[in-house]
Amino acid sequence: KRSDLMQEDDFIVTPQPINVDKFLQDRINDDDHGAGVFGALTHLDKFGKSRRKKLADDVFDDPDWTQDDGDQPPAWSINRKKLEAELEVDLMTTPFETYPLTRGQKNFLLGTTVKVVGKLKGLVRVTEKVEEESMIDNTLMEQLMHPKKYKIRFYALKAYGLAAMDMDIHGNPAKSDPYLKISLGKKKFSDRENAQDDVTDVDFYKMIEFDAELPGSSQFKISVMDKNTIGFDALIGTTIIDLEDRWFDNRWQIWGEENKRLPGSDPTDKTKVRWQTKPIERRALFQPSKSAPQGTLECWVDILKPEIASAFPPDDVALPPTQIFEVRVVIWKTKNVPAMDSFEGMSDLFVKCWPEGCAPQETDTHWRCKKGKASFNWRLKFDVELGHSTRAMKFPYFHLQLWDRDIIKWNDCAGEGVIDLGRYYRKAYKRNMTLKLFDSKKVAKAAKTGQVDGEEDALPEDEDDAPEEDDEEEVKADDPGPASRLLAPSSGREPDSDDEEDHGIGAIPKSAKNSSSKASLLVPSAANSSSNSSSNTNDKPSVDKHDAAKSSGSWNCLKKKDNEEEKKKTDEEEEEEGLLEEQRQQEEEEKKKKDEDAEITAIVNTIKNLTGLWPDQDPDDSTWFHLENK
Repeated sequence: KRSDLMQEDDFIVTPQPINVDKFLQDRINDDDHGAGVFGALTHLDKFGKSRRKKLADDVFDDPDWTQDDGDQPPAWSINRKKLEAELEVDLMTTPFETYPLTRGQKNFLLGTTVKVVGKLKGLVRVTEKVEEESMIDNTLMEQLMHPKKYKIRFYALKAYGLAAMDMDIHGNPAKSDPYLKISLGKKKFSDRENAQDDVTDVDFYKMIEFDAELPGSSQFKISVMDKNTIGFDALIGTTIIDLEDRWFDNRWQIWGEENKRLPGSDPTDKTKVRWQTKPIERRALFQPSKSAPQGTLECWVDILKPEIASAFPPDDVALPPTQIFEVRVVIWKTKNVPAMDSFEGMSDLFVKCWPEGCAPQETDTHWRCKKGKASFNWRLKFDVELGHSTRAMKFPYFHLQLWDRDIIKWNDCAGEGVIDLGRYYRKAYKRNMTLKLFDSKKVAKAAKTGQVDGEEDALPEDEDDAPEEDDEEEVKADDPGPASRLLAPSSGREPDSDDEEDHGIGAIPKSAKNSSSKASLLVPSAANSSSNSSSNTNDKPSVDKHDAAKSSGSWNCLKKKDNEEEKKKTDEEEEEEGLLEEQRQQEEEEKKKKDEDAEITAIVNTIKNLTGLWPDQDPDDSTWFHLENK
């Protein structure tokens, strides 16, 4: 009763009994991924290529090394002039005269109390007559008398050579933690949360936008501050840009006009626009209490009307984010290493390697290796941070050291070397690629020519193997055929029933095969005269009648011979096709045998590579690196 209920209920699982033999056979046929003595070798495919290698080849990119990624300028820097100092040094003059307003007294005994409390900006001219025309045109005067709103875009790129503001535990100057602080009138901006720790060269690469009214508060004050955890933040240096001197200067107004791109002016990209390329300035940072500059700031300023600012988006100067890449290194083996233990002539070798910015890693130790032949087969993985100014990009070096391990005393360095990974770092970071440093010559050549392994042209190795169709056609053309060899039957004679059984009439004698076809075939009675020597040659009527009868019989006999020849020809063609099919099967068997031999050879070479005892067998996608003992 319970089994009936289980059959009727769809929610009760009723599995069928497991066929144990089938289950075991399926498990045997499945790929072994390491279980067993030779299970680790079952992943090897034809021609010695593993499935993992095939998948890896699809992952790695084929870069264009003709492109130098180190010299790729960003879009915002194209055709933008870079000054050696402040813009005021190049312009030399300003549209207005500025006079500081001070308050206080000078006392040589008690000290001076004079300080600047403001500035007077204007133009002072002395004229002979009041009626003389003004030096300022009406348009400029209209702008000065009626202030307007503007958009101020300040692009801070980087600061370098900053003064050290912190102290270490020994009281010595240490690096600073800089960040930007900007003010324009009552408007302020602070980037304290993005302060960078312990640097003297800092990358900002950001745009800060302000709303301003000109004429008005025009003192654009940029300060680089040092962030402190305890106490107040310290000032590293300050620079001030007078926005009115920029905006009301015609020289600054037309600067970079040739690079301005209006909407729709680019035929290749209708949406691409660009504002005037104002110059990049290198502005010195000062402190009020010090006369020496405390660093240098690279920046530029754009001043736009609100309606123009909406049509021209700001330049994107932000750096691409830093990315973590993985450097994989496989240490296979060594050779020609001098013995570090001169008494025994042996070495206990291990490899120590690391890229800049990563902790060193070591391989295992090959104890008691002779003749400098050590085998490791050891893979090491390092996570490197690639970015605009990361340590790995500044110092793209990979260090390799070969050491002799000693138990009692210190280890001895057998050799060392450095690999420059700069071009690979830049290519991987800027193109977002996965790269392979060393490609085997065979793989590189196959990738270049597009030829697949094991693919051969289906052409005969010898000319004799090709089918002789042309020769056969020539033979048929030279052969006159049965119609030119046979005698036409006599008219007015009906064939007898005995003619089909008379095989001697019309047959070609063997002696006539070497004679001309006309002589042997046009006299079919010659064979009959030799077999019937008692015939009366003087009886002409009987001879003519008999000859006519024989001629009629020879036609039927030769027709039968034609059928036999066609049948024989068909049999020969079938036999030839059978021979060709047998030859093809034999070639396929030979090719299969060659493939099996190649597969076995590849497996043997792989095992040799894993052991490292055969120096003439090098793994694919690897190279020898020479170390020096300094």
